[in-house]
Amino acid sequence: MLQKIENPLIETSVRDVNISENAHLHVKLLEHRAFDGPTLLLIHGGGAGANHTIVERPARWLVDQQVYGRVILPDRRGNGASSPLTHVPTFRDHARDMHDLLDALDESGPLDAMGISYGGPIALTLADLDERCARVVLYASSPAMHFAWPWNWLIQSGLIPRIMRWMYRREIGKGEPRYPDLDVAYEQRSKQEDWEAYKRALNHTPRHRLDSIMYEFEANRRPEYTRIDPDVRVDVPVLRVIGSEDQTWGSDWPEVYRERFPSFHQVIVPGADHKDAVREADRFLEALVPLLKAHPPTT
Repeated sequence: MLQKIENPLIETSVRDVNISENAHLHVKLLEHRAFDGPTLLLIHGGGAGANHTIVERPARWLVDQQVYGRVILPDRRGNGASSPLTHVPTFRDHARDMHDLLDALDESGPLDAMGISYGGPIALTLADLDERCARVVLYASSPAMHFAWPWNWLIQSGLIPRIMRWMYRREIGKGEPRYPDLDVAYEQRSKQEDWEAYKRALNHTPRHRLDSIMYEFEANRRPEYTRIDPDVRVDVPVLRVIGSEDQTWGSDWPEVYRERFPSFHQVIVPGADHKDAVREADRFLEALVPLLKAHPPTT
């Protein structure tokens, strides 16, 4: 299990950053006071109702280990304390948000874009449209979701969507509004604990965000929204660390992506599934660091 990092040299700041006239992203910044290292934009995953706290623990580890000197941790639009969604988002929609965030923060680059789970295709798409991205890191992620049996059938049959819609409407807003701290995921060891924590997060999500939650749910299940656009191409290093048993994103790298991402390299964590990217995050990070050292950013 990845332990929490308590390092007084890591400075933390939080702000709401306007990315357009009608939208803002809630952002946490981590910075090492004694190490002037590279910058990382870390894009969280999670389904509807997630936020940056689910990736803050590995972000702090990367700063503490002086892999990065600074990490930008945004809540994606529709998540956490960022503006709600107004439509079903594509990966390109989220990537444009990240591009606008970097502009608003006056980031000149170069920097790495890392996406965990659902954040991975966003990072890939961002690198396609933003020259500030010197490397892309796919952490327990791929260019497209992989729905293994029986989940693919259950989703396409409409059964899972009906159950989830009922659950969202039943659970959202039952408690007083409160920003969910999803770091508890690193302490959990069962699907029941995961489920209960997710419901608690929904309980404290304001009910007026229900439409936004439903838009993101749709984006996580419809095939046309769960893969990158066919015109996305990235020449900078694309590095992936993924579990061999990942049934959400799949550990295979289809041949169709070889030409589009010519500088692709990966490490597979043996025996690990998708949940282990959190539960055994230390294994994933220990596999990632040598990969980063072996394939430096494009200059």
